[in-house]
Amino acid sequence: MPDPQLIVTTTNYADVLQTLRALTQDHLLFFRVEVGRVLLQRFFAADPKAYLSRDPHKATSFADFVQLHATDLADLGLGDQTLRHCVLTHIVVSTLPPGLAAELGFSKLVELTRVPDPTMRARLAQAAVQQRWSLSDLKHHVARAKDGLVYDTDPDQPGLQLPPPGEPEDKASTPGRVAQRVQAWSNRADELTEALTALRGTTLTSTQRERLKAALASAEAKLAGLRAALAES
Repeated sequence: MPDPQLIVTTTNYADVLQTLRALTQDHLLFFRVEVGRVLLQRFFAADPKAYLSRDPHKATSFADFVQLHATDLADLGLGDQTLRHCVLTHIVVSTLPPGLAAELGFSKLVELTRVPDPTMRARLAQAAVQQRWSLSDLKHHVARAKDGLVYDTDPDQPGLQLPPPGEPEDKASTPGRVAQRVQAWSNRADELTEALTALRGTTLTSTQRERLKAALASAEAKLAGLRAALAES
């Protein structure tokens, strides 16, 4: 009978381990995307816009479900944040070209949910696969996309050729890029306006209220600076 210790020290099971890891990742992604599909269908009539709406008066059945069955959901490994990630990931997967989702994995798909524009999301997803980005690389480019700083560095090459993470910003920005960044800043202001509007009826602490007032005063000063810079250009 073979010595068990000899088998452990002389046999390489890396191929089995890799296969099991791939199966686990594929199963987890499929499971969570399907969870998102079921929730979106059941509580939002399969309408992504209904889920993403910031209307404070929209139906609360989803939130009620999560609160009422929190313990049962926790037993399934589905906390509130995970459920929301599942819904968002399902929405993202439904807008990506076939095959990309499996190449990216769940964590990167969750990161892509931060990009509201489906076209930009797909371009970033393709670049992430083609250029083998790590999760931190993807986070870097998603942040740039939200600030209107994503552009193709080499239009002659197929796909989206982005500057590598960590590359210094081009201080001599072109007028087009400056306008794009200001527009992105304006779009984010729209998102914040919706978020503040959704707080109607919510009691803010004195500290929170003072922080908001200070932030708004700072934003107004920066807007005045932008107007002055435009007038002088």
